[in-house]
Amino acid sequence: MKTATFGAYFAMTGTVLLCAAACLASVADDAPVPRPPAQVLPPRTSITSGDDTIEVFADSDHRGFRWPVMTFASQFRKEFLRVTRLEFGRPEHPISIGLGRSTNDWRAISSLASDFAGGVREWIEIPDPDHVDLDLLRTLLAQALVREWERAHPPASSRMPPQNPPAWLLAGLARQISVAHRLEDLDMVHAQWLHCRLPPLVELLSAQPPVALQHPALPAVLVTWLLEHPSEPFGALLRRLADGTPWSPVLVAEVLQEQRNITALDEDWDAWQSTVLHQVRQTGVTTPGTVVAFRSQLLLYPGDYDLPFNEPWRGRSFAECLTWVMTPTLQQALINKAGEIRIFAAGRDGALQQTAADYAAVFEMFANGGMPARARALLAQAEEARRQLETRVAKGEMLHDPVAEVHAGADRSIVK
Repeated sequence: MKTATFGAYFAMTGTVLLCAAACLASVADDAPVPRPPAQVLPPRTSITSGDDTIEVFADSDHRGFRWPVMTFASQFRKEFLRVTRLEFGRPEHPISIGLGRSTNDWRAISSLASDFAGGVREWIEIPDPDHVDLDLLRTLLAQALVREWERAHPPASSRMPPQNPPAWLLAGLARQISVAHRLEDLDMVHAQWLHCRLPPLVELLSAQPPVALQHPALPAVLVTWLLEHPSEPFGALLRRLADGTPWSPVLVAEVLQEQRNITALDEDWDAWQSTVLHQVRQTGVTTPGTVVAFRSQLLLYPGDYDLPFNEPWRGRSFAECLTWVMTPTLQQALINKAGEIRIFAAGRDGALQQTAADYAAVFEMFANGGMPARARALLAQAEEARRQLETRVAKGEMLHDPVAEVHAGADRSIVK
């Protein structure tokens, strides 16, 4: 699926660019224009970012696109450095982006150009800046930045030629950096993992990935897992590739776990997945997967609280808890569960927070000797709110309800 193009991007950023022009780049209209190998280009003028890392060329008909392309590429480079934690010195040459004269062309083309001194310049040609696929452009920028980093950090000695990262890794990195689909991607992949619908990790990490990786969400989530790993393995993986080690699941295991143990790698992946939906990645937003997971948070597992019930591994609904005889152990379990429910919803949107607060109040009311009839009334209210949330997210809606406006005007006299 194609993403937004520079036509819309230019319209969105034009006002900002006029104000930021002086600090973002320097204009060099008379600068000599390098050319990629075996290609004849029309006369083009360039602008260069203030840190000399990005240079954009265009002829007179497309000069208006230079600023939005420059801003897009510079912002991507900044985010690339932030998420990968790679250290860059001043590059020998800026990444050069040439804007062409084609129409209705979504492509972007990457190549290497040599200068007279034998240096190498990353060159990205955009035949039609008005319709280029921005996802593809991000991927080519990620590829150029990886190669730029490898040239700046050559191996001390190696008998093997450097190896390229797998294509899915670069595409996943580019999508992960773009942020736009991050929550949906995590939600989608976690749901597939939860229902055991993902291929084994060893297949996902292979250089030639399965069909599953053709969906852009999965490589993006795999890259998120690598970037968030406490060992910060991304730079180490690139170093091993630069040393000539081919990409493989075993290589990933060696870098992440310091051992050639695929089973341990699987366990790491599973442990990360089990925590994904408990993390608040965007304050005030609740994903469909979080709403689905919320229901499981409402179950009380006797084994977790040393409650003397049969089948302690089986979760009990609060409706079942209402039939139990209150004991000090059960009272503490209910109070603890109320706290866990509130913690799960903390930082989410207002609708989930209010629903969680209602459920927590039910647990606390019953634990503190509240009237069963009042508890059941509030429970019915909370259950209806949960069903409404599930109906909304079943349609793919991301919840953004402000806390102050949730259930405005609702009758809460039963809890007063």
